[in-house]
Amino acid sequence: MYLNNKSIFDLLSFHIVDENIVDETILERWVEQAMVNDDYSFETGLLGIAWYISFLIENNYLVGDPDEILADLDDLIYKLTLKEVLQESIHVEKHLNLITYYQQRIGNDSKDHIYNRFTHFECLKLLIARLNEVLLDPKSFDQKELPLIIDILLKYSYLAIYVTDESLLEKPFYSSIENILDHFILEHVFIENVFIAKLFLCVKQYDNRYWWGKFQKILQSNGSNETSLWSELYLHIGETDLKDVNLKHFMKYDMDSKTLFDFVTNTNVYGD
Repeated sequence: MYLNNKSIFDLLSFHIVDENIVDETILERWVEQAMVNDDYSFETGLLGIAWYISFLIENNYLVGDPDEILADLDDLIYKLTLKEVLQESIHVEKHLNLITYYQQRIGNDSKDHIYNRFTHFECLKLLIARLNEVLLDPKSFDQKELPLIIDILLKYSYLAIYVTDESLLEKPFYSSIENILDHFILEHVFIENVFIAKLFLCVKQYDNRYWWGKFQKILQSNGSNETSLWSELYLHIGETDLKDVNLKHFMKYDMDSKTLFDFVTNTNVYGD
């Protein structure tokens, strides 16, 4: 998909549409092809397929011990993580993908493999520390970097609530979201609807009423579009809990498979 040029994001979309679609033969072929191609990426490679297998096991679509099934891939991804965090430059998307993998693996709670869980947490902490550097760098808030900053903030809003100790990211998270909200309001910055939607989910998930008031001003300055993704989220969610949102409802709107993946892996939303 390699198999017809599909990605992990596409696989997840297919699964949300039809939760019966879990073909273990495809998963095996994907791993084999990724190894042949030396593809360690998330979109089409070993990192992504390892995440997907872990996701399927956690949600009872595959049966097995993820620590045993993913033992070799865990070791490989651990080495990739160390290599990535030691790079002088910070590749935000790669860091976010690795964090997504570790948050998923931490979700595979296994009392029989405590060492693995410790390793996953330590790798997660290293990756967060590097992304904190990005958030604390004033140059990161240039217009062209805002989408990446919003991606980090959405991820942090999830990690702080569901995965790790908030103290690991609290200072850069708070200061950055304050800066970005003020930046939007004061300079009337316009960005694509998908990033307004992500900022909406970040503020909604973290449930800070002061930020929510600021975000509403951003909605007003960006205009109203009843068919836009953020307006659909805004109208559909309202004051409800995110876990009550059915992602299938939004697949008919302007949401590609990567955006759907971002929503699934950065909130507690999951399709019915």
